[in-house]
Amino acid sequence: MHQPQLNISRKAITTKPLRLPAATLQILTAIALGASSTVPARANSFADLRVGVANEDNVSRGIGRGDIYEDSYLLLEGGVGKFLQIRPGQSVTLGVSVSAQRFYEMAGFDADILAAQAAYNHKFGLGAYAHTVSLALGLSQEARRGRERDRQLHDLSLSFSKRLSPAWGVYAAVMHEWSEGTKDGFRATSSAYPWWGWNLGDDIFDFTQSSLLASADYTFNNGSTLTASYTFTDGHSVSSGLVPNERLMQISSAIAIDPAFDPVWGLTQAAYQIKSDTHVYALDWSLALGPDSALDFAYEYRDIQAPASTSYSGSRVGVTLSWAY
Repeated sequence: MHQPQLNISRKAITTKPLRLPAATLQILTAIALGASSTVPARANSFADLRVGVANEDNVSRGIGRGDIYEDSYLLLEGGVGKFLQIRPGQSVTLGVSVSAQRFYEMAGFDADILAAQAAYNHKFGLGAYAHTVSLALGLSQEARRGRERDRQLHDLSLSFSKRLSPAWGVYAAVMHEWSEGTKDGFRATSSAYPWWGWNLGDDIFDFTQSSLLASADYTFNNGSTLTASYTFTDGHSVSSGLVPNERLMQISSAIAIDPAFDPVWGLTQAAYQIKSDTHVYALDWSLALGPDSALDFAYEYRDIQAPASTSYSGSRVGVTLSWAY
């Protein structure tokens, strides 16, 4: 039976306690009770390791040409988990992962990430072509060298997956995410509130957002898989730029000195929180190297639409070698 894989990535940890909404706590409790209500008919453990390199042409999410920075980074990620078959057609998947990103030049964006996820999966029917619906809760924290960029996240998602044939598969999900900066805010960013942001808040990573995702994959006879996906996010983005920038000031809901950049005399780099709609188009080609290893080639294009006809974009290209145990 196919074991649903956890989507644990890109998220993070700090010392600030995680505060979950009451509804999220109730769902997590229900998953735990459901997993313990019967003796599992089957329990399998799994682990994976990923090593990769990627290049981003707009790491800073800059809008103006002078605020756009390109860089490459190394990625190391590992995770462990357990698949619990609690009754026919119903299962729970639990997992934790740790990852690290190290940029070649822009070390202020280096990240260490700890994440955990629990998912309840219900398969409707028997056989490989029965569809599966999953309800998942993810918790994560990320720590960066630019400490005011540290944040904690938790997300709740509902997904649908189905094999249409031995070659074709489809996947769709809706997700809501809560982000909270752990070291941003007035006391963390500066001892004197920046005069150029007196009328704005400075909690740049405090926001919520919702996303819709759809993907389709095709598996070739040689075992390689090509996946195309689209994600729409109604939420916020954090853009870095020099100050003063009247255009960004007018559309921002929070601003703080950006700790990802080293201080330069006479220049101030700020991080702006901007309400935005984000469209992400992605292609991934996974080439099986063996029964437990694969080489992945990924391309992602990100189009961000902000108020006042402001828009910016960026792309990422990466290669990842992964092992499953």
